[in-house]
Amino acid sequence: MPHQARDTRPSEPGSPDDHALAAAPLEPPVWDRTIGAPAAWTFVACFLAWMLVVFTVWTTWPGQDHGTRMADSNILNAGNVYATRGFDHRHAIPQLETYEDDERRPVLYGTYPPGPYWVHAAVRLAGIDDVGTIRGVSVIGATVAGLLGLIAFSVLSRSWLVGAVAAAFYCFSAPFSGYADSVHMNVWMQIILFAFLTAWAGFERVRGPWRWGILALAGLAYFLQVWMTLEQIGLIAIVVAVRTILSRRWSVWIGGAILAGVCVLGLASRFWHLHFEFGSYDGAREYLMGKYQHRSGDGNAGRSGVSIADVARQWLGQLYWSEAGESSRKREFGYPLLATPVLVSGGLILATMLAARARYALGQLVRPRASTKAHPSDALADSKAAVVRETRLPVLRAPRAAIGWGLLLLLASLHWHVWMRQHASIHPHIILNMLPGMALILGSLASAGVRLAMDDARPVGPLRWLGLPLAAALTIAFASHLQYAAALNRLLPINRDMHAELNARARADRWWTDLGDALERRYGQVRRVVLYHWGPRQANRMGLPHQYVEGGQMPERFGGESTGIIGGPAAGADLLMVEHPRRAKTPRVILEEGFDRFGFPEIDEGPESTTLFFSNRRWADAPDAIPTDIRFAGGLRIDAVRLSESVTGDAYVLCMLVRGPNGAAFLSDKHGVRITDGESAGGDDAAEDAAGVDDEGESVFDDAPEQAILPTRRPPDSIFALVRTFDSDGQRTGVYSPMLASQALFRNRAMVWMVIDKHRLPRGGSLRIALTPLRREGRIEIRSAPTLGPGMSLDQDAGEIVWEVVHP
Repeated sequence: MPHQARDTRPSEPGSPDDHALAAAPLEPPVWDRTIGAPAAWTFVACFLAWMLVVFTVWTTWPGQDHGTRMADSNILNAGNVYATRGFDHRHAIPQLETYEDDERRPVLYGTYPPGPYWVHAAVRLAGIDDVGTIRGVSVIGATVAGLLGLIAFSVLSRSWLVGAVAAAFYCFSAPFSGYADSVHMNVWMQIILFAFLTAWAGFERVRGPWRWGILALAGLAYFLQVWMTLEQIGLIAIVVAVRTILSRRWSVWIGGAILAGVCVLGLASRFWHLHFEFGSYDGAREYLMGKYQHRSGDGNAGRSGVSIADVARQWLGQLYWSEAGESSRKREFGYPLLATPVLVSGGLILATMLAARARYALGQLVRPRASTKAHPSDALADSKAAVVRETRLPVLRAPRAAIGWGLLLLLASLHWHVWMRQHASIHPHIILNMLPGMALILGSLASAGVRLAMDDARPVGPLRWLGLPLAAALTIAFASHLQYAAALNRLLPINRDMHAELNARARADRWWTDLGDALERRYGQVRRVVLYHWGPRQANRMGLPHQYVEGGQMPERFGGESTGIIGGPAAGADLLMVEHPRRAKTPRVILEEGFDRFGFPEIDEGPESTTLFFSNRRWADAPDAIPTDIRFAGGLRIDAVRLSESVTGDAYVLCMLVRGPNGAAFLSDKHGVRITDGESAGGDDAAEDAAGVDDEGESVFDDAPEQAILPTRRPPDSIFALVRTFDSDGQRTGVYSPMLASQALFRNRAMVWMVIDKHRLPRGGSLRIALTPLRREGRIEIRSAPTLGPGMSLDQDAGEIVWEVVHP
């Protein structure tokens, strides 16, 4: 390809050409038509094929096992309210179908802009109410966002090649495909952001009356974004401010001032919208400020603070710099900007760009120049100005400008990590704010490597051949992270861990649905399920009337008086759900008040967690709790026991109320033996040996050497549990150590339970549950132990407590 002529006309002082972040001079069009346009069309074809796969996956598996699971649940919940009560109910402010006080009345959700809720309401109004089809609409929106991203990146860089490569780094990423079917704001805010960036760049460059029409489009996009998401209001403001300052042109300053007014107008319109329901503008302001104080993580008003260091650790993990944060968050929503292979290849490309520019500049400095100026000093000045311009290496103008835009977008997006620390630390979808900047940086580096290999880059010498293999290395290093994409792993086990995790989440979603059905079967009518703020997805899957409460609070008049009468009040059962009861964040006041008022809860162990249900009424055939006085060495005492079925009926649950100075001294499953399908790899004898019991079930921990399965520090009054299963002929079929949950502590008491899956038990067989002290000197004294019921007995034999259950 022949060498292209370059535009060497001198720039005016203070023009945008003097700034890397400003618009780059227009590249000669021939090279971009030669490779840029085909690259853009190739991207479009590959991208549409990719989105067809994403569309097929998320419409076939539309469950809430991926993406913004809690936010999607809230959108679907509010959509039901719009569908049943009308869009104009309560001034169209989103409402969640839940209880407020003791009435089933939807509560307002005015924290976030209502835009995504209104989009969903419009989709439902169009007659689309199937979740799979709703997700399909979102995927179509994501496809539009990807194509707009191609246009925006190309306009910002003035190159189809750079735009196509950057769009590939944007769209072929795990976060983009993982959030492509989100019914919340994630799809729509991307469309609006790319529309704004395209319009603003056009306003900067276009001359004449058309530019004000383009500015009007940018203003409209900004106004819509204020009503769609809070996360990009500041991002757009920072981008406009920086570009305005760097432009040094009054017309751009005027445009920036107009957009600032649009932002203020948008925020004022949101206050106006909220003040109808909150009584006044002050009421709306106090409501939003209260939410801001919580989300900002400043720790005021008793809220837990979140430091910048905590946020940094979380996001360095999600960007692959470190292992910080949840591994699933890093895998599913990570973007490998800081992964070592990406950093190395990208850094080498950047070094090659700098070396090529230096090589080109050196060649320009030694090149002789002719002058037509009358005076030698004028000729010298003209020669110096031309050399300064030409040392910029016009071949790389578009990648350089795109890198500047990418850095600006990325740095502007980080304002959310500082301003709203708590929100940024817990929500991985914030990566979508960072994605345009990161994709533009990587796309610019990769396209720079391609650009250097083109024929008109020969002035840079042999360095031009380094760019292409480095660009390929960067692309391969980046593409390797697609193995964690949820859309691919939902279809095939590309990454076995991610595939297994998605399957586990799908099972959990089905389990919550089955649990809701089981609760209705057990209680006949469920008036409401009270759960905490982390439960929108569970409530949505259970499909029962529910109420969200803040941690540590019990709803007033919850359940009325506990009568203990089977059937309970005609109004139906009130259920208090405690999920993850062993987590430190579980409010102990809830456990304490629930147990004091309603006794033992119903328990079910699901794929994700154990869930407790305190209820103001008992279901038919519910067994009673049996008072006991069973004492162990060290002051540990069992005050009550109950053996019952789980809520779903697929397991037996032994629940105990333990009192004493060491109420948590129970060995959990990580210290015992878990046996799949009732058998261990080494056989039953090997399991008992590993568990620390002999053939008669006696404890042998005193004489056994230290083993990996034992805790390094063993309290003398700890209790070990062992379950043996037998067939109908009395032959033992398995032995295993179940989990003894032991951290639901309150007032020196522990509510301890163990769950035995029924699938371990042969039909007509039996199981024997034995509790024994971990050490021989920890003897058991049974002072009061009545019969538990038909088919169950409680005896003292060689220092053990044994329950025997016949499985029908």
